[in-house]
Amino acid sequence: MTMTFSPGWAAPKIAPVPVLPPNPSNKKIKNRDYIIKNNQKRQDGALFLTFFDETAVRNAVQRAVPKYNSADGTIKGLLNDMIGSAETITIDQGTHQVEDQDSGGFKLHFDARPASGSPCFHLYVQQSKAGYLIISEVSYMNGGTRVDATPSA
Repeated sequence: MTMTFSPGWAAPKIAPVPVLPPNPSNKKIKNRDYIIKNNQKRQDGALFLTFFDETAVRNAVQRAVPKYNSADGTIKGLLNDMIGSAETITIDQGTHQVEDQDSGGFKLHFDARPASGSPCFHLYVQQSKAGYLIISEVSYMNGGTRVDATPSA
């Protein structure tokens, strides 16, 4: 495989909660509240995050390849490159940026960066009902426009 993982990519992303100064700005309060919420969701999902390792990522990518058929082929190309090509794709950040889901719970994403300098891709992950990791969405920026794709099957 041509997927590599940066050292520490899977380290917990629990951030230190900042101490607010007297008369904090709304931005500082919102940032602190976001960090507290993010940390709590990570603790609530600790069992799932414990099983989020290189093998789980590799298996999720292999399962995702036949399910992503984006119109421009960019996302399909990325997934194919991640499981076998001359291009190296680096996973340089483990899951981060907790995002609420309308259906409840949360989702996280990890970053995948092609060595060619192509855009940084966000691969959103969830746990399947059977307990394994699935890629539920892939996004990237194309000239200032966000491109999103979800599995087709």
